[in-house]
Amino acid sequence: MIVFLTNNVYADDVVETLQEAIQSYKNAEYTVAVEDINYALQLIQQKKGQGIESHLPESLPGWNAEKAKSKSASAAMMGIFTNPMFTTADG
Repeated sequence: MIVFLTNNVYADDVVETLQEAIQSYKNAEYTVAVEDINYALQLIQQKKGQGIESHLPESLPGWNAEKAKSKSASAAMMGIFTNPMFTTADG
């Protein structure tokens, strides 16, 4: 249930930001409209990245895994990078 509520928060932020972008566009505030659209894109990419983290492998016996961190790339790169960190007791 918590995941569902979290997804709704993202969805509301995305919709609200896109609505602001439309209003800025209608007011000929093109720079603000682009910034709002880019922010909405970033929110969507973060949401997508959360889904990828759940598919990463568990650590092997004797290894420790830190929580994976996702970063969304710029719109030009169109990607999400997830960086799991595995270490042994030896470091």
